Amino acid sequence: MITPFFYRELSLNSAISRKQAVEALAEVTDSSSFTLRLFETRTELFQGKISETGFEISRIIRYRNSFLPLVKGRFESNGMGGLDIRIVMTLPLFVQFFTWCLLLVAGGFLLYVAYQRIATGHVPPDLVKPTFLTVGIYVAFKLGFEYEVYEATRLLKNILKAEKTEIK
Repeated sequence: MITPFFYRELSLNSAISRKQAVEALAEVTDSSSFTLRLFETRTELFQGKISETGFEISRIIRYRNSFLPLVKGRFESNGMGGLDIRIVMTLPLFVQFFTWCLLLVAGGFLLYVAYQRIATGHVPPDLVKPTFLTVGIYVAFKLGFEYEVYEATRLLKNILKAEKTEIK
């Protein structure tokens, strides 16, 4: 389910063991926090930390996207020899703050436009453009985030040989 917020929680179910999951993720994850490689082709798909209990990673992309989610996952045994992976995807804190401010501005515009419509029976033309602009920017941001969530989920499903079992 897509929410208006920049947050996604999901669960993957895999038949592989915890050790195999950690090894599979480690093969495609760069553990260094920051590297500047101008002329080197990276083979890793993610960067971040992986442990026996879970991971904190983000995708390595070759383009600029401030709405790239931070992916935090926790491994849980499912009792049948497999693994449940609980995943939460969120934005970095500064970007979350920025989007909350944008949502407040957009909400304020929408409330004021609704008030003007109710109180006067029409909407002043000078309020229409800023309202649509603010809402349009939010929609563009949300689409960027949802695309990155989709890509991260697709990659994790392939790496961990998992099925998506639940989305919240």
